[in-house]
Amino acid sequence: MLFPEPPDLLSSLSPADRVIAELKALLGPPVAKAAFPEIVRAVSAAAPDGRVWSIAKVNESVERLKQKGVLGADRAIAPDWCDPLTLQVIGRPDGAALAKAVHAAAPKSWREQNAYLHWQAGPLRNDVDLARSVRLMALANGR
Repeated sequence: MLFPEPPDLLSSLSPADRVIAELKALLGPPVAKAAFPEIVRAVSAAAPDGRVWSIAKVNESVERLKQKGVLGADRAIAPDWCDPLTLQVIGRPDGAALAKAVHAAAPKSWREQNAYLHWQAGPLRNDVDLARSVRLMALANGR
């Protein structure tokens, strides 16, 4: 196997925490704290308990995942979890659709925003949207 299975801790996560961990894995690089609940709402109409995701509910899950080491201090998925968990998600029947939804809801790169801001653009290696796209394509094609 190319990547190891995520640690057994994943099976001990609550359904809500697992959803958040999976979305963080699909996102890869960290996103702004305020943007993440909007991404969760955009890709998940309801939380596992059937209720709408609230900012507080998302933040509570994120804090629990940080305490368990699933997320780092920057609130991004821990490197050891990122690719293995992404591969698990992509391998499910709904995985490709979820990856596309996350990508569509994630903050866009400067390449897809106002063309007049090209002078503010940094090097492509700093484009998190491009990095996310390449990583997801590589993982999906290697599956």
